[in-house]
Amino acid sequence: MSDAVHRQLRALSYPKESEMGLFFALAIPLDDPMSTKSISVAFFFEANYELPNAISRDEHGETWRRRRSIDRKTIYTILESKFENLGFPGRQCLLRSICETSRERDRLHGHNGLIGDLMRITFTPSSSAEEGLPLEYADAEGADMDTDCSLIYHSCPFSIYQYITDVLK
Repeated sequence: MSDAVHRQLRALSYPKESEMGLFFALAIPLDDPMSTKSISVAFFFEANYELPNAISRDEHGETWRRRRSIDRKTIYTILESKFENLGFPGRQCLLRSICETSRERDRLHGHNGLIGDLMRITFTPSSSAEEGLPLEYADAEGADMDTDCSLIYHSCPFSIYQYITDVLK
């Protein structure tokens, strides 16, 4: 009976130097009443992965697994930098986005496809394991629900949700 339950593990290997890439672009249209042309701000994310070319299960070891993952601290650093490149105070706009996401969590969960899920996961620091993030991220997520996030983080002049409202409605 135990022979019938036991199944040999199967694996797939690819030719040497095979790679897989994922590319994701998020374009946010900007309204310019003075122009008839369409203007957008775009964020591009790309990830390339080497595909396994041998059946060995632990060829790269635990070090490789840790190296390939990206943590929330890195994502937040990248987002702060993007906000600053657009001329906004990076940390304050990131904190405002976290604050607004905590208020929109129910609306974002499961009803807005990939964009809603990405926004909810990205801007909810408590959705991942403890990573030693600064307390201000947790404070932004748990900010007083009766106070508007734009008042708490007043140095950030815009809401990221203003640019994608049509997608989330």
